[in-house]
Amino acid sequence: MIMITGTRGEVRGKPGIVVTGTTTGFGMGAILRPWTRYPGQTSSTQGTASILVDVQGGFTWQRRTGKTIYITIRSQDATVKSNRLILRTN
Repeated sequence: MIMITGTRGEVRGKPGIVVTGTTTGFGMGAILRPWTRYPGQTSSTQGTASILVDVQGGFTWQRRTGKTIYITIRSQDATVKSNRLILRTN
């Protein structure tokens, strides 16, 4: 299982998002992938980031964007998917 929450914040000096999550059933070092979609797009796209799960099953991922964004985090093979998170523009 993958559960995520997120906020808007500064990412490397620019507007962005910070997503944190917890997992069960994934060991330390497991790789997760971000999937994102912007309003007007019909499907999500897999990101290039490799998100590593820590020893407690947690992780953090950041991305620069000032736009509204829809996010899920998935297992590397995409068989396990998190809840969907919508971060709107400020």
